[in-house]
Amino acid sequence: PGAPQPQVKPGAPQPQVKPGAPQPQVKPGAPQPQVKPGAPQPQVKPGAPQPQVKPGAPQPQVKPGGRDQQVKPGGRDQQVKPGGPQPQVKPGGRDQQVKPGTDHRPGQTHPVNRADLDRRLKAPATKQEHQRAVVRDREERARFVHHSPPVRFGREHREVLTSVRIVPGTYHHRRTVFYETYGYVPPPYIYTMQPRYGLWDAVFLGLMVERAAEPDYALMYHHHRHEPEMVQWRQEMDRAAVDNAELRAKLDAMDQQVAQLQGTPVNPTYIPLEANDIALSSDVIDRLAAQAANR
Repeated sequence: PGAPQPQVKPGAPQPQVKPGAPQPQVKPGAPQPQVKPGAPQPQVKPGAPQPQVKPGAPQPQVKPGGRDQQVKPGGRDQQVKPGGPQPQVKPGGRDQQVKPGTDHRPGQTHPVNRADLDRRLKAPATKQEHQRAVVRDREERARFVHHSPPVRFGREHREVLTSVRIVPGTYHHRRTVFYETYGYVPPPYIYTMQPRYGLWDAVFLGLMVERAAEPDYALMYHHHRHEPEMVQWRQEMDRAAVDNAELRAKLDAMDQQVAQLQGTPVNPTYIPLEANDIALSSDVIDRLAAQAANR
């Protein structure tokens, strides 16, 4: 205020400023250019800091309506579609995209199209896929706190083994496909138990609890619940449920489903058709394969 203002002669040409061009900085107290009456004035919030722009410095342009980009720390930029599925990243592992509807969470499954499951189980696999499935099974079994005794087949097992179509050469790969299709990841308490109860795989019995609302899996428990190894399994599950309200609720729900099957004749060879030999422990499969090789 009070500083001398430069006079502009009427009719003198005024400098034109291109839109978006950098504006020169004006020092406080420097003479201010006169502005024509009626010209639009920029609005500045009182006390708001003003960005300093170096003359000629390039400015980033943002397209209206353009896609936002998420950038991983230390990684490559990745565009993510609004509303689209987000990639899940395992700690210390490679980034992995998860298809919608296949969320893999411990103790959870999702609806499965049985025709699609059957197609996946019958699809051919490469030798490398079979080898990876075997390694995955070995790693899973190593997580169990307790170990099952060596497999010994008794008379009570013969009826089941002769009624199930067992294919050792593709078992491990089909087992992997089966659980991936269901999105089933064993909850932590499964690994505090044994990996096998009689012929039955502990992971499959865990899936049975999750799917007990379906007749096929309620029947699985109905037909085998009085077997000594299944009785042992249930006792250990009940102990695990003492401090696990969610597991307690699932076991109670399974019991309610099985109670509705009262009067259904027991079939000791019953296995859900889609599971077939996947219900059997890999110990059982390996034992059968070894016996066949020695014949």
